[in-house]
Amino acid sequence: MTAISANKRKTLGVFGGTFDPIHRAHLQMARELQQRLQLDEMRLLPCHIPPHRQAPGVSSEHRALMVALAIEEENSKSSDVKALSVDTRELKRDRRSYTIDTLKDLRDELGQSHSICLCMGMDSLASLDKWYCWHELLTYSHIVVAARPGYEIPEVGGLANWIKENRTSPEQLHKSSRGALVIEQCSLLAISATEIRIRIQDGKDISHLLPESIEHFIKLEGLYKE
Repeated sequence: MTAISANKRKTLGVFGGTFDPIHRAHLQMARELQQRLQLDEMRLLPCHIPPHRQAPGVSSEHRALMVALAIEEENSKSSDVKALSVDTRELKRDRRSYTIDTLKDLRDELGQSHSICLCMGMDSLASLDKWYCWHELLTYSHIVVAARPGYEIPEVGGLANWIKENRTSPEQLHKSSRGALVIEQCSLLAISATEIRIRIQDGKDISHLLPESIEHFIKLEGLYKE
């Protein structure tokens, strides 16, 4: 775990995604980053209308409810007061869910006193230069990337240069409110939502891939059958 000074500012981690459905790898990544980087809060933000991929077959409301159920189950297993939470602000905007808009909202709410840490996987970092207004992200937050063996940091091109210019140590997350890129090695689970959806369609067991409450909800609502 990273050693952090006692004189640190409040830190908020935000982890967005379609969560279609949310699974154990999502929860492990959120919890591990929160603990390793000593974030005061970690919010999961279900995406309403994805800008860079086909719209999920399951409604935003169902996906957000699954996130809430998974977080409730996860928090019930831990005595950690730094509980995970769900933030549904993107569902309230009737337009594409651009990350930059969400970060602007959060910064307007929290001001400059809070450190905001946008959390993502290495796959997202590798395609970051295709995001809307990606050059502005560090104007409103830090970026924290969960890395694992087998996923390589881009080494050539404009994105690679941007990474080299902005990458710094985790301590910076607590010293400033925004502007740092941190890549943290994590023990991520090899689980994908696509795999889960395929297994459901094939009638295969999914109990080891997601929380019990989510498996029950999917069966109850008949989700992902087609």
